[in-house]
Amino acid sequence: MSMMRAVRAHRREGPEELVYESAPRPEPAPGEVAVAVRAASVTAGDLAWDAT
Repeated sequence: MSMMRAVRAHRREGPEELVYESAPRPEPAPGEVAVAVRAASVTAGDLAWDAT
């Protein structure tokens, strides 16, 4: 399986919980496409998810 680098949140906390790590590269299923993302943002609201 091919790997990539990703910023991921494993817990619902603040930005100090974001981790830059290796992750498996997702493989698109039939009828799907993979899109390369060059830039993204995370806002304070994104990190304030409900625990539901």
